[in-house]
Amino acid sequence: MIYTREHIKALHGKYVVLLFNRSGVQNNAFEQMKLRYSFEFQVISIDINPPPTNVQNNVVHITGDWRTELDKLVAQRGKPAIIIANPPCTYNTFLAKQNSSPAGGRTEQEEERAKLKEMWMEVSYAILDM
Repeated sequence: MIYTREHIKALHGKYVVLLFNRSGVQNNAFEQMKLRYSFEFQVISIDINPPPTNVQNNVVHITGDWRTELDKLVAQRGKPAIIIANPPCTYNTFLAKQNSSPAGGRTEQEEERAKLKEMWMEVSYAILDM
């Protein structure tokens, strides 16, 4: 993608929030994009778990409940320019013959995943409602 001066200017001094991200992979991708295209914004990830020790020094990460921490950020800095919220992969995957009940219906694992998907939808609506 080719970014114009307007794109770069629009994000100058703003911040991007990565929810439910603790690996640092997305943070690093944004940092690379910033360098490549001369963007000037801060990338902040929020997750209930801390990032792995091998990436802790390379990322700005807030450990805590997403809603509480995002509310604090908004109170301090205003709304973020971008919020990216990816559910854990286990909410969306797990399709395999051995994971389905032979008699039809849901297995216990499928029931748990359905509850997690429902919870994720509630989180998504809460983010959109900000």
